[in-house]
Amino acid sequence: MVSERPDISPSGRYTQAAAARLMGVDRHTISRWSKDPSYRLERFVRRAGGGSYYLGKDLLRIWEAYN
Repeated sequence: MVSERPDISPSGRYTQAAAARLMGVDRHTISRWSKDPSYRLERFVRRAGGGSYYLGKDLLRIWEAYN
């Protein structure tokens, strides 16, 4: 995980790959975080395209808890 605050907008929406890149972790780590209730990282699915995204505020909360 990156040691400096990542350039993540609290109101932004990030794909798994983008979130992983910004947080400095593997994309599978983002997936594990979303499945582990202790992280409270909710995954949202877009109806039209079926792609999923994560909210910036949740990613920042996790970063702040571990830095």
